[in-house]
Amino acid sequence: MGSDTTPQTIFFDAPGGGVSAVLNFTYSREGLDLTNVSGYVIASETPVSAAQLESDRIVPSGSASASGPFAFPNTDITATFQPGASVPESSTWAMMLIGFAGLGYASLSQLRKAASTT
Repeated sequence: MGSDTTPQTIFFDAPGGGVSAVLNFTYSREGLDLTNVSGYVIASETPVSAAQLESDRIVPSGSASASGPFAFPNTDITATFQPGASVPESSTWAMMLIGFAGLGYASLSQLRKAASTT
């Protein structure tokens, strides 16, 4: 009963138009109760057009709404893709590094002050 599907590509349509995320997946079924889904999601902060994706050879086998859960066909698995759960922006990383540098400097100052008083 183990049947593998061919890779499928789903375009998630953004509420204002365009494609906000692309899901590429395959699944296999081993036995009656075990379904394996593997793949990846490409998310975009701003929606892109389907024509742009197709020019990069990303062609959809279907589409779905970006605002609700996605049910994988022929399985009992559903997933909700959360927008904005991506890597922090450069300014966020810079602020974190400045904060850590400040903590390191404060710690070093305390150690120097304690060493000079003893």
